[in-house]
Amino acid sequence: MGLTVGVCAYNEEKSVAKALGSVLPQLGAGDELIVVASGCTDRTVEIVRSVAGKDPRVRLEVEPMRRGKAAALNKILALARNECVVLTDADVLVGPSAVKAIAAALEAEWVGAAIGRTVSLQQESFWDKLQDFAWRAFNDLRQRQSDAGNLFALNGYLSAVKKSLVKEPIPEDSLVEDWMLGWSIKEQGCRVVYCPAAIVYVKAAQNLRDYLRQKVRVRVGQLQVKERGMGWAYLRQPSNLGLLLQSPYALPYLALDSAAWAMAWTRHARGVRKWTQVGSSKP
Repeated sequence: MGLTVGVCAYNEEKSVAKALGSVLPQLGAGDELIVVASGCTDRTVEIVRSVAGKDPRVRLEVEPMRRGKAAALNKILALARNECVVLTDADVLVGPSAVKAIAAALEAEWVGAAIGRTVSLQQESFWDKLQDFAWRAFNDLRQRQSDAGNLFALNGYLSAVKKSLVKEPIPEDSLVEDWMLGWSIKEQGCRVVYCPAAIVYVKAAQNLRDYLRQKVRVRVGQLQVKERGMGWAYLRQPSNLGLLLQSPYALPYLALDSAAWAMAWTRHARGVRKWTQVGSSKP
C-alpha cells in the first residue's frame, strides 16, 4: 500500500529543496509527495517545479492567494490518493527512516494518527538551547499522554493520519491546525500515538521577537481548541514539573511562557487570529 507525504510551503526558497531531499529517498515507487505552495512571492514554486520535473512522484499545487496552513492541509488531504498521509513542513528536515516509522504506526486498526519526535537542528545559541529544552519536555509529555491513551495533539512538524478519518475540513481560522485535526480524530474514538523513532529536525527561532511570535500564536490556537471541549488540564501538566527542575533553561522558559500566555489571552479575547511567518527559524 502506498502513502502520501504532504508538505506545506510559504516562501521557503531557502529550505524547501533540503526538506524535499530529506523525504524523497524514503519513498517507494508507488508513493507520492504533494507540495502546496500558498501565495509564494519568492522562488519556492520554481524550486519545487524543478524537483517535480526530475521525480514524477512529486506533485505541486500552487495557491495564488495565501489562505493559511489549515487551507493547505485541507487541500493535501483532499488530493491524497492513499489512506496513509504523512504531513510535514518545507522548513524542517525529516530524519532517515522517519517516514517509514510513522507510517508503520498507523497499521494498528485502533490508531488514527501518529506524531513524530521533534529534535533541535542545532545547539549553538541561547535560543537553540532554550527551545531544545522545551522540545524535550514536549516529547516527554507526549510519550506519557500516548501511554495513557489521552494524546490528541498532532505535531505540526511531522504527523501521519488516516485519510478516511478526516470527515470535514480543518477550520481555516485555526492557529493550531494540528491540534484541531488531532481533536477531530480523537472524537471519533481513535487513538493518537507518539512515535519516537520518527525524528524531525527543526531550527529554533533565533531572537526574542520570533520566539514570542511562535509561542503566542500557538497559545491563541490552544485557546481555540479549548472552546471545542479540550480540558484545561491538558495544557497544564503538573507531572512535567520534574523535568522543568532539571535544566537551567527552566526559569527563562517559564518566564517567557507566562508572557506568551498573557499576550495570547489578550489577543484571543479581542478575536485576533493573525499568523506571521518567523524568518529566523528557517534552516
